[in-house]
Parts: sequence; C-alpha cells; structure tokens
Amino acid sequence: MNHQPTYYAKARQGKKSPFKRLAFIIRRITLEADLAATRFSLALAETFWAFNLFFSKDAMQAEKYYVMAQTMGQAEWGFVFAVISLMQWSILVSGRYHGSAAAAFAGVSAFLWWYIIIGLLTSSGSLPVAIGSEIALGCAAGWVLIRTGVDRFDTQWALLKNKGTHWTTLKR
Repeated sequence: MNHQPTYYAKARQGKKSPFKRLAFIIRRITLEADLAATRFSLALAETFWAFNLFFSKDAMQAEKYYVMAQTMGQAEWGFVFAVISLMQWSILVSGRYHGSAAAAFAGVSAFLWWYIIIGLLTSSGSLPVAIGSEIALGCAAGWVLIRTGVDRFDTQWALLKNKGTHWTTLKR
C-alpha cells in the first residue's frame, strides 16, 4: 500500500503561511485536477434547465428572461439545454475530456452560459439576486474551455495517455 502524502497534506507540510498553503491548494484544484466534477456540475445544471423549460408552463414569462424569449421559445430553449446536457453527459461517460470535439463543445457550453448571464443582465438592467449559480456555472464552463486545450499535469491523465484506456478501467 502506498503511503505517499496527499497533495493537501503536502500543502500543510513545510509551508509557513496559510496563504501559501491556500495558493498551493488552489493551484492544484485549478490547474492539475481533472475536470470531471466541473463537467458533472454543468451536466446537472443543464439537465435541470432542460426539465424546467420542458415541464414549466410559463418559465420564460418573467422580465429577466426577455432576451432569451426574444431569441427562441421556451420549448426550443428546452431542446437546446437537453442537447447540451446529453453532450456533457456523453463526454463524462466516455472520459474524453481533451479531444477536438470536447473543445468545440466546451466553447458552445461556455457561450450558452454567458449568453444567459448577459441576457439576464440586459433584460432587467441588473442581475437578479439568484444569479450567483449561473455566474459560477459560466465561470466553470469557461474554465473547462480553457483547460480542455491546456496540457495536463494530473496523474490520472498521465495514466490515460500511457495506457490508452478509459479511467474507469484503471486499477485503484
């Protein structure tokens, strides 16, 4: 059994400042960790948006959705979110986070989330109070877009590149 200290334990060892420890952990999470959890959060949000748009009667009637309602109808937006959700889930299941298709999809996803955020801002003149989650999702989608094309440092990706297999088949 390997008793190597975790990245977070290494962050606590030998660092004098809590800010240096925090910087190490943030670097690890943002630059070296895989994007599965981020993509999972995006997939859930996109799925919930699709369901809400399909099964809510007047979801797009509020003033804050004016820009979205002028672009497409509620059913069309539900379809867009359903397709985006299915694509996100398929990337998660396949484990192919860094191909050209994943990069193109990441661009579409980031555009969609930021279109919604900007649409909400311009529709009502100010951001609604409950927009924090959409802003976080927009940042996450943008980060996935940036990270999709960046060389990977994490161990999981190195194993995948060397073995040429899906991560679920690797021994733990």
